[in-house]
Amino acid sequence: MNASEKFSEELIDLIRKRYPKALQGDIGQHAEATTAVAVAMGGLLAFSFRLNGEVLGRTTLQSVVKTIIENASAIDAKGAEIIRKSLPPAH
Repeated sequence: MNASEKFSEELIDLIRKRYPKALQGDIGQHAEATTAVAVAMGGLLAFSFRLNGEVLGRTTLQSVVKTIIENASAIDAKGAEIIRKSLPPAH
């Protein structure tokens, strides 16, 4: 198992611990868990922009979105297509 897979498993375990019903369809806990992950990602992206500049920050953001969609596709192709259609058009 590589570092990324290990981190993903640890994150899923943490979500199960803090929001035990989030992965079982409970909309309230799902929203709370999603918000918590988004807050953490927002902090990482803010540091990326501040420390590495706008160009590399934007590249990081694009990479994050691409990775999210790719992984969503691997889990649920229809869900990933909905995500793609929900994104604002690229400039």
